[in-house]
Amino acid sequence: GYGYNHSDLKESNNNNSIVIGDINKNLFHELINVNTANKLNFGGKPSGFDFSYFNHVNFSPDGKYIIFLFMLSKNNIRYSRLGIYNFNNNKFDFISFEDWNPSHFNFINNNEIVLTLNKRKKSKLSLGVKR
Repeated sequence: GYGYNHSDLKESNNNNSIVIGDINKNLFHELINVNTANKLNFGGKPSGFDFSYFNHVNFSPDGKYIIFLFMLSKNNIRYSRLGIYNFNNNKFDFISFEDWNPSHFNFINNNEIVLTLNKRKKSKLSLGVKR
């Protein structure tokens, strides 16, 4: 992530979480941690990746969803998936854009987003979406 060297992220990998809370009551709970995200995406720690973490959490205007980046690193190359959490059914969904890495995003309305995708080096020219 920004401002971290890779050794910092490797050491804190198991402690990286998305947390939500009430700042007036000082009550917080974890929505998801890196280990759970790895299980949902890969059935466990992804093979060959050095570490993973979350970045850029954003709420939908109606507060029913959050979107975030689930970042992975392999040999100092970053890969990312777009994560979505639905508060109505308490479920996560992760979207992979094949040869593209999502990097920034924002909600247009409650159900649509705009995002920046960066093409990975030496990849195909297709933009396929996988869930």
